[in-house]
Amino acid sequence: KEMPAMNQSRRLPSVVELDGKIYAIGGCGDENMPLQSVERYTTSSGWEFVKPLITARYSTDAVTLNEKIYVLGGLSKNILNDLKSVECYNPDSNTWTSCADMIKERMCFGAAAHNGHIYVSGGYGNLYRTVERYDP
Repeated sequence: KEMPAMNQSRRLPSVVELDGKIYAIGGCGDENMPLQSVERYTTSSGWEFVKPLITARYSTDAVTLNEKIYVLGGLSKNILNDLKSVECYNPDSNTWTSCADMIKERMCFGAAAHNGHIYVSGGYGNLYRTVERYDP
């Protein structure tokens, strides 16, 4: 089934579900510029913008844990290397906060939440074999 279009075109965003809502986070927009914007989809309101990321980023990954959204790593326009920074979104207050960095910079990697921890693995370049447990 085709859904309504987002308000902003984006490629390489992170997409997660939290409490029955879909979030499209960051990505690249026009002219391949990283996006700070975040959109939330509900069946009653469609797509709407929520508070933007602190750092524009793409090729990141996101997970939900403890009723929050964690966005990890990726690339940003002001950084030539991968990011190791992490941001946390609280949907109740519509706010993003900076969290402790991951150990390594990563882009194009996998992430999953399990038993109160976030596990990240792989990535583009020399990081394919590494795995770390992130404790928010």
